[in-house]
Amino acid sequence: MTNGKHNATSLDEVLASYASASSDFDPKVLQEFVKRFPGHADALRRYAHIQLTSAPATADEIEKETLSDEELLPAQSKLLERLQSVRAQDANSSDATTVARKLASISGATAINAAADRIFNSHAHGEDLLILSVLDSVCDIINVPNWFYEHLGGYLEVTPAALMQGLAAKRQAQSAQRYSSQSKPSDSPPISWDELVKKCITDDAVVEQILILERQK
Repeated sequence: MTNGKHNATSLDEVLASYASASSDFDPKVLQEFVKRFPGHADALRRYAHIQLTSAPATADEIEKETLSDEELLPAQSKLLERLQSVRAQDANSSDATTVARKLASISGATAINAAADRIFNSHAHGEDLLILSVLDSVCDIINVPNWFYEHLGGYLEVTPAALMQGLAAKRQAQSAQRYSSQSKPSDSPPISWDELVKKCITDDAVVEQILILERQK
């Protein structure tokens, strides 16, 4: 119950609380906050890294330092940018995890057919194979139309941009796994969307419908 409450705390609140608890880098404080807020562990470590690599000013230096408003505003802006960068990196990491999990959910005949029905209104002519080919391809697919990413992203409830990044990351991971084996496979040449459609779809009329839809979009 306690861990659930900690995880529900916003990143801004966690960082503010950590900054109040430790104005300078303190590994014990960091470890305590990571245990209390495991959902924000990466962001806390990045903030601690900023503390660790930033040389603190001495009391005497602070006393002697005078900043005009013109000098202070850029300094404040720079600090804000750092905090925003930490939040953005944490959000991007969370988005990538979500996309990977949702892509993994399209597994097995039932899930693949459901995705094909949503995107192409059918899975009877090889539409399921077309989706599977895009999701599991280890080679680059050239000129995949935007409407495909929009429809699949809508089905998975992620943005088209996040979906494309997720697919690229998945393709890189699959490629790395293939090259980690003792027998090194040859690189798969890229394939165009049009070629892939013609290879997967068994009905010429459906092929034409999909390609026409691409041109209309």
